[in-house]
Amino acid sequence: MKVIKSEQEKNAVTVNIEDRAVKDGDNTTIDFEGFVDGVAFEGGKGTDYPLTIGSNAFIPGFESQLVGAELNKEVEINVTFPEDYHSEELKGKDATFKVTVKKIEEKQLPEID
Repeated sequence: MKVIKSEQEKNAVTVNIEDRAVKDGDNTTIDFEGFVDGVAFEGGKGTDYPLTIGSNAFIPGFESQLVGAELNKEVEINVTFPEDYHSEELKGKDATFKVTVKKIEEKQLPEID
């Protein structure tokens, strides 16, 4: 069964999604800007950033709040930077990110037959 699953993964296709909101596991392309106390902070901005929802690439709580976001509509995400965050001035701080999802893609596996 492992070999079949491996072949199924190899033959997966990525499909552009335009008729639904973001769900867990989607590959997205986002623009974002982060603010602490209403002020944009250095390194808190990105354009055309690829992000897989559920990959835990961003700080805790960020990706899960994108679930349900619609294409090309700005959403606000509120998070708290972890106490062990690498940037001294952001450790433990509350932040708001303004995020726009510009693209949603879904991996579709072929049927096993």
